[in-house]
Amino acid sequence: MNHILKTLDLKFSYSDNEVLNFPNFSVAKGEHSLISGNSGVGKTTLLHLIGGLLTVSDGEIWVSGLSLSSLSKRELDEFRGKNIGFVFQQPSFIRSLNVQQNIEAAQYFGKGTINKEKAIHLLKKLGLEKYRKRGTYELSGGERQRLAIARALSISPEILLADEPTSSLDDSNAFNVYELLVTEADANGATLIVVTHDNRLKAQFKNCLEL
Repeated sequence: MNHILKTLDLKFSYSDNEVLNFPNFSVAKGEHSLISGNSGVGKTTLLHLIGGLLTVSDGEIWVSGLSLSSLSKRELDEFRGKNIGFVFQQPSFIRSLNVQQNIEAAQYFGKGTINKEKAIHLLKKLGLEKYRKRGTYELSGGERQRLAIARALSISPEILLADEPTSSLDDSNAFNVYELLVTEADANGATLIVVTHDNRLKAQFKNCLEL
């Protein structure tokens, strides 16, 4: 099986008194996986380790055949910008740019080019097209979360990491966001990994890791 992600004996420590141990797991290219568990077990920490935002205390992570620990900080930043899309639980945006420009900025910093058509396409699919010239600070919490998803998808990542992407959404929008994540991941041959405690999503995934 062609694994795009594989972990081995991962440990991470915020302090000497708090060491998180994670089970080994692997994800095939194009597979959709869910990481679940109660608050405080390290779901978001694991996602940040996979995405190279945190450095493991011990163990190894391989993404697309590369060991993240073998990359320099600059190499890791470049690799992440081109290959990994993040949907953070509490997204932040560039306040001086409007909604569409925030997506285009992600494209430029990640891939070095801007695809306006893809940016507008994603905004349409997420019901945000009418806000594309507005400031991101004018959006509601749910709208900001949908914009974060559009931004992550805009670079056509190999791996899409989503941290609680539906937690602030009602049932209708939650299902629409799930379908968008899966549809766009499939369209780009991307691997989707979702961290959540949202029981509405658990039934949608065959491959689940419980922490």
